Amino acid sequence: MRLADREGLSRNEILSALPETDLDRLWSHLELVRIDVGDHLANPSRPVEYIYFIEKGFASIMVGSAKSQMEVALIGREGMVGLPVVLGAAYAHHHCYAQVSGVAQRMTAQNLRFAMEQIPALKRQALLYAHAYNAQLAHAAFVNGRCSVGERLAGWLLMAQDRLDDNEIPLTQEFFAAMLGVRRATVTVALQKLTEQKMIEHRRALVIILNRRKLIATAKEAYAG
Repeated sequence: MRLADREGLSRNEILSALPETDLDRLWSHLELVRIDVGDHLANPSRPVEYIYFIEKGFASIMVGSAKSQMEVALIGREGMVGLPVVLGAAYAHHHCYAQVSGVAQRMTAQNLRFAMEQIPALKRQALLYAHAYNAQLAHAAFVNGRCSVGERLAGWLLMAQDRLDDNEIPLTQEFFAAMLGVRRATVTVALQKLTEQKMIEHRRALVIILNRRKLIATAKEAYAG
């Protein structure tokens, strides 16, 4: 569905950073779409067709094979799915799946290329996000190599909360296992420890953050803030 008006400004940080006149020029190319859990937003086997400026919810960049994948980056309202187009490429390198349902402003890759030529502020904001995204990838590599499973889980929960503005994170243990690249039993133990220390409440397919301050202390270097 296409937005009927502009009464509610975009919650996406790339779009909201644009001058109003630039956003007005871009608006006719944007379509507000729902993203559901499991939606495939990027596929390395096909050219990037759409760009998604996420407004609500978030998606995960996954690396690995069809049988074994691991998350390396989160994309929420601070960013966009489709960075290869910003950098002049046609194909994504990795899969991107919606992990929490929400909405996004969608536009075609072709329209984004044209818009960046016509709207310098859009290109500048997209490149600034590309820089932040690369920093996230570098931090993820550090965390995966140096931090314990418990620290990584705590850090990930904090990053998810940052993007959702909500204490409730609706995700299954299966996803946590894939995200951390560990067995489900290992995730169960890590969740139990956080629950016992009253940092979180864990229900089926739902984690509720109870004490963010303690969670930050537990995450240590796994959470960049």
